[in-house]
Amino acid sequence: MNPNEFIETYNSNRNELIYFKWNGKHANELVDENIHFRRELLKYIESIDFNHIPGELLRDLIIAESQYAKESWGIYRHYYLIVENLLNQTGDLYLVDVIIAASFSFDTYCSTVAANPTELDFDAIIVEMKSRKEVSQDEVMRKTFDMGIDIFTSYKSKQSKVDEVADTITSNTKISTFLKIKKISKSILKAKGVNKVSNKKIKWIIISFAFFIIAVIAVKLIMAFGGDMVVSHNVSTFTSKSNVNGNVNLTIGTLKGTYKVHEYTIKTAGKVSIPYESTVESGNVTLQVVNKNLVQWEKVISPSSSGLIEFNGVSGSYSIQLVTEEAKKISVKLNLK
Repeated sequence: MNPNEFIETYNSNRNELIYFKWNGKHANELVDENIHFRRELLKYIESIDFNHIPGELLRDLIIAESQYAKESWGIYRHYYLIVENLLNQTGDLYLVDVIIAASFSFDTYCSTVAANPTELDFDAIIVEMKSRKEVSQDEVMRKTFDMGIDIFTSYKSKQSKVDEVADTITSNTKISTFLKIKKISKSILKAKGVNKVSNKKIKWIIISFAFFIIAVIAVKLIMAFGGDMVVSHNVSTFTSKSNVNGNVNLTIGTLKGTYKVHEYTIKTAGKVSIPYESTVESGNVTLQVVNKNLVQWEKVISPSSSGLIEFNGVSGSYSIQLVTEEAKKISVKLNLK
């Protein structure tokens, strides 16, 4: 099958071409019937720089390659890139899958540590893993969470070092820029016949110039965006979502902001009815259906709720989403059959 076609139509129910199809032997005697297509697919994904690759597919590739690594005593050289892009694209949606895969062998652990995700709230994830470890009755999972905590602590450390370097560069750039402006200011004053000027006066000239630049930028932003200049910050931790034959199951450890549960497509206009069930341990959560930034249906689902999502729809795409200031241990089930 063509890799691009496979990617565009992929869901976990169609993993028969990429899962670890093993003959039960090891090392040189090992046979994985799917490895050739899987590696061809990975090379294609890397060639397009992981753009528009479903998180579900990246997750399933990690599972297959980690299982292969465990039994073959070797690992795909760019395994860490799959992990890195999965985490950057989906946050902690498949976090448990990632740390379980990392626990399969020394190779998978080292390659997972070598990843460099940058789009995550590392502190929140580490706290959540510690919490899950405390309540887990499974000794293997407790050890896996310990490994996960170590991995994400290393990610946090790497990011801190990057931030320190960036701050140093920014500081040096500011000093360099200040000296250049100071030199230009002296040249301008000299050209106007002012041969002696105090550093204090130059400093005030530079500050005035800086405020002028900031004011110009602010005016342009206001004119361009008007009242829409609102910064959104959506954070979710320990999210797990599946869609099997139209049954969507979602659990979230902690949510702040908005989270898309499902993108629902209507082909023919008419009344829509979607059965749902939900529970929320703490916090107020609203379940919404949104089309073109307009709310078509909504209901507060805390602490528990069930029934029908009902609205009159036209052809198009509708976002079924959760909205909250902060809530914990959310569970939502949708029946889309």
